[in-house]
Amino acid sequence: MLALRVLRQALAVVVTVVLVRVLSQEEFGRYQFIVTVAGLCCAFTLPGMQRAIIQSVARGHAGTFTAGTRLTLRFSFLGAAVLLAVAAASLFAGLREQAWAFAIAGVLFPAAYGLNQWQSLQIGKRDFRSNTLRSSAAVIVSSLALIAAGLTGHQSLPVLVTAAFGVLAVQNVYQQHRAARSVGPDETVESGSIAYGLRSSLWEGINILANWIDRLFLFALGSPHLLAAYAVADRIPEVIKANMNDAMFVLIPRFARQEGYTRRLARRFNLIGAGAAVLIIGFALVIVPWLIPLLYTDGYQESILLCQLLLVSIAVHCFAIVKNAYIGAKLDVASVRSITIGSSIVRIVTSAVLVWRFGALGAAISTIVYRVATLGFVQYCMRKYRGGQDDAARP
Repeated sequence: MLALRVLRQALAVVVTVVLVRVLSQEEFGRYQFIVTVAGLCCAFTLPGMQRAIIQSVARGHAGTFTAGTRLTLRFSFLGAAVLLAVAAASLFAGLREQAWAFAIAGVLFPAAYGLNQWQSLQIGKRDFRSNTLRSSAAVIVSSLALIAAGLTGHQSLPVLVTAAFGVLAVQNVYQQHRAARSVGPDETVESGSIAYGLRSSLWEGINILANWIDRLFLFALGSPHLLAAYAVADRIPEVIKANMNDAMFVLIPRFARQEGYTRRLARRFNLIGAGAAVLIIGFALVIVPWLIPLLYTDGYQESILLCQLLLVSIAVHCFAIVKNAYIGAKLDVASVRSITIGSSIVRIVTSAVLVWRFGALGAAISTIVYRVATLGFVQYCMRKYRGGQDDAARP
């Protein structure tokens, strides 16, 4: 599992390395604009349903997977409609290549992002090895397809979007079919789980908007060049954050069965956060200044400071991510709502103001403010779980 994660991380970086060398900054910025709009459309894929399925399956209710998958797929067509609308607007503006790329993304979106609940089923069953192997296969093949397209001179936006979305779509259709066959017709749907998934999806959707809005502002208020520089800076921090989030999903089934938040558990959470934060800040100060020019050429010098600031935000995030996973394992709608809405409002407001005033630097600063706000909200919501019995005191 670790080897596959390392390979996925390496390929994600290599994809960006190849694209920044074969595309101009404006072309790379427009490709990132398509990725940004698709990321925003993931708010329509009921992101909160993933946690609901994991928890319910861990408690023996595999029927939640079937019910949740149907709803997720239906709502994902709203995201496809948005992408097709942007394609029409791009065509009207005379951007034919961009229009075709958005159209392809819209057609593939439901399968690529609306049919990935098979992973939630496997995580709920604690089948981590199988899930890692299968999900990694699609990411690796998709990355290799993007690299091949760039190196062979087929770097038009429609080709790149087809490589990025098409492999994921094929993988999800196949794996979802296998997962559906493994769930019997008599499996039950846990009471309240679907309602929890729908309600939390609203708040998670707002969080997705907050996480992508800075890039949208950079493109709309700035230029494709600014978005390209920020996307390069965010590549390494995003890889680190994504793997941290994946690692926390491994703990959700265990947290779903655990009663009480003990002092011993709190100390462990803080130690994990502190250790990870020290490593990340050290990496930002020592490695990033020479790594960014080495990977992405001297044309992206401005991305060095941006990357360092974004890594500082990830260091802050380390203290919140484990505790947030604990909250997410408790069907705690009130806490999820408080954390996501509160921190997302902070992100959206600060992004709008700081990007307008400082450009890409403002986007990086707003990310730090957002992570600090998230940690504050998580700490506040964790108070209700205190008072559990320490492991050492149990008979």
